[in-house]
Amino acid sequence: MKRVVASIPVHENISVIVDQLENYRSFVPSFVGIVLHVSNCCSKDFFEKLISLSENEYKNYLFINPERLNVTKGNWPCGLTSLFCSNFNFIKEKIDFDLYYLSNSNDMFVKAGVETIFDFYESGVNVLSDNPLSDRSDVILFKPLLETKFKQFHSTLSFAEGSFYPKEKFDDMQKFIFQELLLTIPIEDLNLQNGLIGGQEYLFTTIFYSLFPELFECRYKDKILDIDISTFEYHVHNLNEILSGRRNAYAIKRVPRSFANSLRCKIRNLSNLHKSSIGQKI
Repeated sequence: MKRVVASIPVHENISVIVDQLENYRSFVPSFVGIVLHVSNCCSKDFFEKLISLSENEYKNYLFINPERLNVTKGNWPCGLTSLFCSNFNFIKEKIDFDLYYLSNSNDMFVKAGVETIFDFYESGVNVLSDNPLSDRSDVILFKPLLETKFKQFHSTLSFAEGSFYPKEKFDDMQKFIFQELLLTIPIEDLNLQNGLIGGQEYLFTTIFYSLFPELFECRYKDKILDIDISTFEYHVHNLNEILSGRRNAYAIKRVPRSFANSLRCKIRNLSNLHKSSIGQKI
């Protein structure tokens, strides 16, 4: 079984974070560690509580990135691109792993078995579109350089969440972003119309499959994260579809960030039932 690290940006209350940790630990045996980036808008007390969890209840499983970036839109460095790279550079010095999985704080797994995807595919993204949205500011900024740099340039649109990359290849990609790509573009252009900030849906996948074109056909068709619908009513429908086997996914996106939310409670019950079935302590 491949060893996987999940990378998550957080900013909500502790109970919701613990709820997600328990959910991931229950449903995904591949996860050997969870690394959190804590928004710098969160209080010192909030940050210290997470540190305490990482040193006690979740020791050697939960890791808190000490770098706290500004994740509001408008100025570089910020956004998911920079924090996922920051989390990676922190965790790669802490534990050994094979795959780096990008997640979000309102993603929740609803059934077991996702390790089969991690073990079968070398990398994976939920592809939304090839050759996407050429008028986007981030595409306009980076496309000429990438086309010059790479013999095979694959422009691919995908949410960062639900994607995963081999450790060594993600390292190569993030080094290229920070040590080569960003050095060629003036900072005022990066900030123009959010510049790279919107690029998390474009930049990782486009650079990755341009750096490693041999993996372009490896983009998996089996979904980890259901990303089609964001409304609560459809989430309930999609959850039932996934559990019945009629919908192909293992997790759902945008679960409301309230511990008492009815959908979250239902998912928590599923997690506890699965724990009981495999002998985990609830």
